[in-house]
Amino acid sequence: MSSLQISFWAAVVLLAYTYVGYPLLIRAWVGLLDLFRKGSNGCVASGGTVHAKRFEPMVSILVIAHNEEARIRGKIENLLALDYPRERCEIVVASDASSDETVARAQEYQTQGVRVLAFSEHRGKPAVLNEVIPRLSGEIVVLMDARQKIDTGAVRELVSNFSDLHIGAVSGELFLTDGKVDTEAAGGVGFYWRYEKFIRSNESRIDSTVGVTGAIYAIQHSLFHPIPEQTILDDVLIPMQIIRKGYRVVYDSNARAWDKVSENPKTEFTRKVRTIAGNYQLFFQHPWLLNPFANRLWFQTISHKFLRLLGPFLLLTVFIANLLLLNIFIYRFLLMLQVLFYSAALIGQFFPMAAKKSPVAAIAHAFCLLNFATLTGFIRFITGSQQVTWKKNTASDGEKPSVNSQESSEIRSRRWTMQQYEQNQSTTHAQALPSEVRPWGAWSVLNEGAGYKVKLIAVSPGHRLSLQYHHHRSEHWVVVAGRARVVIGDQTRELNILQSADIPVGTVHRIENPYTETLIIVEVQEGAKLLEDDIVRLEDDYQRAQNVRSIAK
Repeated sequence: MSSLQISFWAAVVLLAYTYVGYPLLIRAWVGLLDLFRKGSNGCVASGGTVHAKRFEPMVSILVIAHNEEARIRGKIENLLALDYPRERCEIVVASDASSDETVARAQEYQTQGVRVLAFSEHRGKPAVLNEVIPRLSGEIVVLMDARQKIDTGAVRELVSNFSDLHIGAVSGELFLTDGKVDTEAAGGVGFYWRYEKFIRSNESRIDSTVGVTGAIYAIQHSLFHPIPEQTILDDVLIPMQIIRKGYRVVYDSNARAWDKVSENPKTEFTRKVRTIAGNYQLFFQHPWLLNPFANRLWFQTISHKFLRLLGPFLLLTVFIANLLLLNIFIYRFLLMLQVLFYSAALIGQFFPMAAKKSPVAAIAHAFCLLNFATLTGFIRFITGSQQVTWKKNTASDGEKPSVNSQESSEIRSRRWTMQQYEQNQSTTHAQALPSEVRPWGAWSVLNEGAGYKVKLIAVSPGHRLSLQYHHHRSEHWVVVAGRARVVIGDQTRELNILQSADIPVGTVHRIENPYTETLIIVEVQEGAKLLEDDIVRLEDDYQRAQNVRSIAK
């Protein structure tokens, strides 16, 4: 056998093992384990999940959103309807610099206990995870996206698995639909996703699944370790870090989430390219995953994740070697099979309705599209063009954000407040209340009396007040326009419109405006001495800090 033939058949064998042999192997592996494994008091369920009745630890549900104004209300209402004790469930929405009405719409549910955190810089999901998860109160953290709807019992199903202390993370099951409720999608995308879930389920029954479903998964809070901010696949790296600590990551098919397949094939392709570029990044930045002495799931990782990254190169090897071996009859026949296979894929690409009626065309199209996405992901990885931040295109998803020709009440409120401020600055008041311009913006006294003073403070974009404290007064702040980042003691908080904060006497504090619109705060001062010289500056951007009493903010 020539070296060309060896290359041809080696590539064929690797492809066959990756896409057919490995799934069949792990299924047989599970079958053998079932023959020898005795049930542990009947608590081991299919899929390797463990369930305990009425196991109800404190849970934090975290939804990270970027420009999800069209979906965020539905998502929150979905979460508020969950079959889990409300007093044992913390719901947090973290906005990664949304430029639409995501934050405002999420804040509508604050009276129902929903926490809303708004970040000004679009850093990507990993950075937000690193910052928010340590601040959550739950023993179990459930992570999910804004797009998918989850079953009312999904969180209870996920959480019940943690009654086994050896389990560190649990993946739910995502169902892709064509728009019909509770009906899985047909066609190539639906077939591929069912194929992928088959592999994950069997991996879970052996030990652990390699990665989880980003749409719905849960981890033990104490096992979270910050990940690099440029990580693309947090839903693979986080569970693999937990596995490295000796815990299991299981797959629970009863914790269900539902998503609609995009009507725009380009959107699905872009998602797949991003995922595959993330796999290349993962192996490059975390080589321990390829070390059998460091990764106990080394065999599954290589078979399930790594070999797929070689797919387009193996296909290219098979095709070129086949062309060079046409002098041998059997290779002419094999080339004909390749041509027929790729022709079926082209039918799936250019005649999607025909592909829906032909499983062969659908599978061939899904297979080729996957490998083309793999090649594209490789190019994006080596050129560094794949960003960690996800640019959402609602139009391509067949969804439209709400548009109203009239301004929202919040926008009208902000505009009115700005007009009032400008009038206050330009009008000569009969009482001649103090008003001063500062390097960071301006302030104006609205009213004052015995023991109190009300000020309107305007902070220009990109500016902040000094880090300071007062000896004789406390303060209460309410944001009436824009957004604020405030330092109070050793804590830093984000305040959105109509949110407030209290500053006790002697507490170090600061107001910051890192955003692009003017911040306006109503400040109510209380105390026996409300003079501008009761300020001790500790730090100042305008060289006014002297660690002694100073003249003004």
